[in-house]
Amino acid sequence: MLVYTAPLLALLVCLSCSSKTSTDMKTSKPSTDMETSKPSTDTETCLTDQISEITLERWGSFSQLPSYKVILRSDETVLYIGRAFVEKKGKHTGKLGKFYFKKLAKLIESEGYFKLRERYPEDAVIEDGYDARVKVMCGDKEKVVFDNAQEGPIGLWAIEMAIDAAVGRARWDIVK
Repeated sequence: MLVYTAPLLALLVCLSCSSKTSTDMKTSKPSTDMETSKPSTDTETCLTDQISEITLERWGSFSQLPSYKVILRSDETVLYIGRAFVEKKGKHTGKLGKFYFKKLAKLIESEGYFKLRERYPEDAVIEDGYDARVKVMCGDKEKVVFDNAQEGPIGLWAIEMAIDAAVGRARWDIVK
């Protein structure tokens, strides 16, 4: 996972240059990738400074792909739970600077995360795929988006990749 940190951060820079800004999202129609049917909460928008927690969970159905869950919080704490086919198994805690959390929150806002559907693809289940679930806490509300076999829009993929890259920047506590 750490090997991909630099390229993923470069991807973030590229996406942020081409992404719509939060004011663009408010004044324009959503793109076809970011359809607004079936929101998982009544939260349609969320500002960067309202995001308090970002979770990414990944698993492969029948494959030997990394299975883990990571929770990043605005108070700089990180919880990583490695399940299978990962370098670090079990629970690990650490710190992630506010800079990285705020950048992730800004990406989530600018990519229109809170307008995404609750699952991709909407009406199909792909049995043997590399799945991801992204959960974002905004105030007292949460928004969860399930990305079955990486079939979601490019903005969702960018968010997933950025979370992985941020985890590579975390300072991990020493396990005794």
